Amino acid sequence: MSSYGSPLSIPDLASKLIQNGLLCPNADERRLIEQRLHSVSYHRLEEYSWPYRNPIPGSSTARTSQFKSGCTIGLIWSTYIFDRRLRMLLMDAIERFEVAWKNNVTQV
Repeated sequence: MSSYGSPLSIPDLASKLIQNGLLCPNADERRLIEQRLHSVSYHRLEEYSWPYRNPIPGSSTARTSQFKSGCTIGLIWSTYIFDRRLRMLLMDAIERFEVAWKNNVTQV
């Protein structure tokens, strides 16, 4: 039996982020948070939120669950999109190298 309990709903996860300091000035922003959570999941999006979380005093890498002042879902989403585009560029470069290498090997 799991000790984690039942999973939280998307609205509950959005509330959790807002309680931890993610800026949400209006209902449209809350809908955007819920939309982002629905499209990529809380746990995936949480990975991209670490640069925007307060550091634990005395630690150079550990972070609290509280967001830095002024953090929005837009900042976190921009980080996610940047990483996604970078990953796609790298995969494209790897594929080009692989095709060129295989072509070179088979022509020997």
